[in-house]
Amino acid sequence: MKGDYTIIIEMDSKKLQLKCVDLLSLTMVELGQTMDTETIVVLSKSLADDLRMYYPSFTLNDVFVAFHKGVRDTDLFHLQVKTFHIWLKERKRILINFEYDTYRKQLDFYQEKRKERYLLNGQKKTKELTSTQKRVGQMVQSLHKEKKFK
Repeated sequence: MKGDYTIIIEMDSKKLQLKCVDLLSLTMVELGQTMDTETIVVLSKSLADDLRMYYPSFTLNDVFVAFHKGVRDTDLFHLQVKTFHIWLKERKRILINFEYDTYRKQLDFYQEKRKERYLLNGQKKTKELTSTQKRVGQMVQSLHKEKKFK
């Protein structure tokens, strides 16, 4: 499951449920708990349905990471639907913040580039305006010399 970047919504229901059985079994071992097979199957069906309903854009790797960090970073040591929803919501929050931060960095980068381009264009216009002013000034001086302009 780790390193599997298949998107939940694109998975076959049976394959997803089997992956959930694997994940829940691993999680139970990591928590030092035991559960009968029937309970694990019921929980895996519930997890698979919830993943399709609430987290369709997650990858299997996202789910794995949520459970992995959930087991290690929380005090919730009883595996139930509420527990894995807490872990998945936390993972979703992290992903949303990451996407927002990435978007902000890209936006800031493009705004900075746009600002630089604007300043460069402004400087070019200023130089062009200065050279035009010089030409006009030279023409006025030549007219004064020729006394065509009073």
